[in-house]
Amino acid sequence: TKNMLSKDETNMLMESIEQRKQWMQDVKLLWSFVSDDEEVDLPTFLIRMDDFRCQALFRKLGMDVAAENTTGLFHLLDLDGNGYVNLDEFALGIQMLHGAAKNIDM
Repeated sequence: TKNMLSKDETNMLMESIEQRKQWMQDVKLLWSFVSDDEEVDLPTFLIRMDDFRCQALFRKLGMDVAAENTTGLFHLLDLDGNGYVNLDEFALGIQMLHGAAKNIDM
């Protein structure tokens, strides 16, 4: 029984790791639509967010971003407040916002 429990825990851990890898791949794919560079400014972000593929990828990540909320989203993702969002801020911000949305839904 102890051995089976250990296998179950291992399987759950491996599944969690795979889900995390897939999530990060999805975030990087979304980033490739949002920015051609290491960071993105607000005007570019607003233009890129009009692309239906960006909207679809955000939904895949569990976030439905309405056009009227795009500027606010940028400012939430700009964690250091320098007027640009880089990939690290983007991934961390999406993770935090997705977690907050999940907590609100519950």
